[in-house]
Amino acid sequence: MKKILLVLILLISIKGFSQTGVQISKPFKVVDAPKKLYFNNGKSVLSVKIKGGFITLQVFDVEKMTEVARNEYKDIFKGGYIEDVIRFKDKFYFIYTLWDKPNETEQVFAREINPYKGVILDKQISLFKYKGRMAGKLTSSANVTLNIFNVWSSLEIDKLNLDNYSYDSTKFLIQFRIKPEEKRDKLSYDEIGYYVFNDKLELLSGNVVKMPYTEKKMDNIDYSIDATGNVYTLAAVFDDDTRKRKKKDGTPNFHTEILKLPFGKDKLKIIPIDLKDKFIDRIGMFESSTNDIICAGSYFNKIKSSFLKDDITAVNGVFVFKLNESGDVFDNKCFEFPIDIINQYEKKKTVRKNENKDDDEKSEFSELILKNLKIQDDGSFVLIGEQDYFRDYTTPTSNGGTKTHIKFFYEDILITKIGSDGNLAWMKKLPKRQVGDKGIGGLSYRYLKGEKDHYIIFLDNEKNINLPINKEPATHVDEAGGFVTAYKINDETGKVTKHSLYDLRNVKGMDLKQFSTRRVLQTSLSDFLIEFYKKDKEDVYIKTKLP
Repeated sequence: MKKILLVLILLISIKGFSQTGVQISKPFKVVDAPKKLYFNNGKSVLSVKIKGGFITLQVFDVEKMTEVARNEYKDIFKGGYIEDVIRFKDKFYFIYTLWDKPNETEQVFAREINPYKGVILDKQISLFKYKGRMAGKLTSSANVTLNIFNVWSSLEIDKLNLDNYSYDSTKFLIQFRIKPEEKRDKLSYDEIGYYVFNDKLELLSGNVVKMPYTEKKMDNIDYSIDATGNVYTLAAVFDDDTRKRKKKDGTPNFHTEILKLPFGKDKLKIIPIDLKDKFIDRIGMFESSTNDIICAGSYFNKIKSSFLKDDITAVNGVFVFKLNESGDVFDNKCFEFPIDIINQYEKKKTVRKNENKDDDEKSEFSELILKNLKIQDDGSFVLIGEQDYFRDYTTPTSNGGTKTHIKFFYEDILITKIGSDGNLAWMKKLPKRQVGDKGIGGLSYRYLKGEKDHYIIFLDNEKNINLPINKEPATHVDEAGGFVTAYKINDETGKVTKHSLYDLRNVKGMDLKQFSTRRVLQTSLSDFLIEFYKKDKEDVYIKTKLP
């Protein structure tokens, strides 16, 4: 076992700073908008920028590095609310809702976008109508995999969940929640709409289904759809109405279930999930290339009775199991974090503290949130988690009072590959320290997949260019410049190299602003773009070769 753990130790080789392979576009007029979406369309990029009723579509030629089309629209949907822009196979659509007040009916429409000209087509596609009101969609703070507790972080106006496609891209799921008549969660049962479409946006099946438990007893965490059109809901179910994570005796007060809705049916099949002596912390659900549903996430070994709060801040490992179309659970496996990996890039004091812990606590990885799960064509997959947390600080003021402010931390990344045989291929810790006071801002990371490698793109402190394995990284502060950096992880071997790509304060003489991982767009297996503000009310794209 010790030999296996030693194999997992991360050895990162450092590549020196260079601006080779960096291209800068011709500047173009900036578009101020709170919502900016970017889509790769082969040799061009489509960007959609939304500010209230104003929409700007831009088309950017990746080879010529210049903007080739820009079209602006105002109130084009005539009172409709834009839910999102989706890409389904090779087509792009605005999805929007419109309330028919006289008939008390929710209407859902689509309008296609020509991605080469940046034009919204005139034809309005009616997707479906629902007699009654949909509830505003509650969204999670996690990116992909979700915490089974405190799932929902903020109420948004969006009504539709538009993120679920079958692995083969032949089925698309629109999921929504009906506005409940009973306001008390203890008495109210959620009703969820599941509407399945083909790749021509033709409705194949539409059902509204009552959940088997009250709102107070369950949280719907995630949704998935397979190539047959079966829909899966991942749910956390509490054993009582307290919604506490543990009972008075310290045992878990919850369990996890998958609710399967067979295609065209309106009755749910309940599939309980049991990790035996492990307790699920975060979990996500995805369809694989073999049409099985893969569930993966993180677990903890025990609930500590010494916790003052009813939450978990450390996990002990990752798990995976599969679900076939018959509803059978198989390939259920857990992989504990090796202490060797946890101690990498930590202070000596932290290493000594970790080594003195009880056996059940030695593998603890604090504040880890799983954010990406990449299913690969050979049946293997990659899990990526990041230390993501915030702290509030209270300081005295000059008038004798106090002031509280919040700092957001985005730190080490853990990347794990599970082979197609269901066994652990490799596990790596990628050191990172970031802090800011405006939420995610320019922090965290973006995951990209090359032909033979995985990439983690983020902003780093220049002091970390040649970081040894026994040193803690220097902290990058949001909006304080930074080096655009890439970790490159070989898919077969797990070998990691670190590459500093360019300094934001001097990209061929320019000082670039407004870095965001949401603006990182992969344009091929070997290139990616980032849009920046360059000053003088102009933006530019920076194209970079993946190392």
